[in-house]
Amino acid sequence: MKKNYIIVFFSGVLISLFLYLISAYLTATGLIVTGTLALLFFMSESAENIMQRPILSAYPKPGNKSFTVVNLGNKSALDISIKVLPHNLEFFITNLNSDENYDIECEKFLGNSRVFFTYSDDKGKSYEKKLELKSDIVTDYDPTKPLIPIFE
Repeated sequence: MKKNYIIVFFSGVLISLFLYLISAYLTATGLIVTGTLALLFFMSESAENIMQRPILSAYPKPGNKSFTVVNLGNKSALDISIKVLPHNLEFFITNLNSDENYDIECEKFLGNSRVFFTYSDDKGKSYEKKLELKSDIVTDYDPTKPLIPIFE
């Protein structure tokens, strides 16, 4: 157990013992607050570890002869290998920082194709991802565009 968890646990138990002298209901309240704080610390630490990684995505561009690769994660993606099947196209990107785009132009019409990513982060952990580029869903990637447009 980490030092922070031990401090929260023992301080909560000591406060709950003190509250037992006043009322049993206050003891239960103290234990609930202690458990909630311990859970909060644990969840925030685990969420921080989960979200600190690169997450790649691909969006087709109008005309379906190009697509955009976007790093949606919080870390840089290194040594990115991109394979587009069934066209047997391969691309290689050395580095893609967080929230950075990279446009890839193709000579062939991509249509409905699959994109396979293999990449690693700065710690050397490797990732694989498979996406589909659909020709009927053509979008321009805009991170500032609202998910549900209310006023148009």
